[in-house]
Amino acid sequence: MTMRVDISTRCRQCDNCRKARANEWRYRVREEVRLAARSWFGTLTLSPSEQYRVLSEARHKAHMTAVTWETLSEEERFRRVADTSLKEVTKYIKRVRKEAAVPIRYICVTERHKSGLPHFHMLVHEVELKPVPHRILSKQWTMGFEKWRLVPTDQPRSAEYVVKYLTKSAETRIRASVRYGQEQAGIVGPLLAAIRSADSLGSQE
Repeated sequence: MTMRVDISTRCRQCDNCRKARANEWRYRVREEVRLAARSWFGTLTLSPSEQYRVLSEARHKAHMTAVTWETLSEEERFRRVADTSLKEVTKYIKRVRKEAAVPIRYICVTERHKSGLPHFHMLVHEVELKPVPHRILSKQWTMGFEKWRLVPTDQPRSAEYVVKYLTKSAETRIRASVRYGQEQAGIVGPLLAAIRSADSLGSQE
């Protein structure tokens, strides 16, 4: 017996889908900032030598799977380079956690630079009262350049600076802590469902 199942899903390419995606992450960011002891906003970039290294690694991985780099679209090349670079961000977070000796939560948004290579905007949230010093956030990024500042406690919406990049392009990549913005408050799940429902109705107008 054959059964046909129709599943509706977002295309993640159109303006409505990007806005819906940003709305959902915006709520998650607000929840994390609200419940964190402190939140840091940072930008991480790659030095020229690291840019060359991650580009070479991405090209090599493509070659090993019989994919010719030159035949890939610009968007696909960026995706592959971004995925290679994000592995370094994961290692960076692990080093910060180890040296700070405290749990942290984070979200990282990858943006495409005009050079075609990625750089990263991050929020790091302190879960406990023991702070994460600026020197640790700065020292542990060894791939290039970094800049960090505390999110003002009286201006939590300023943390949404990182969210604005979610609507800029379908190429945007996100990496975040497990269940980022969902498990801290029991009401998050129902509210996210309501947001999705409202976005769905709005996209049909």
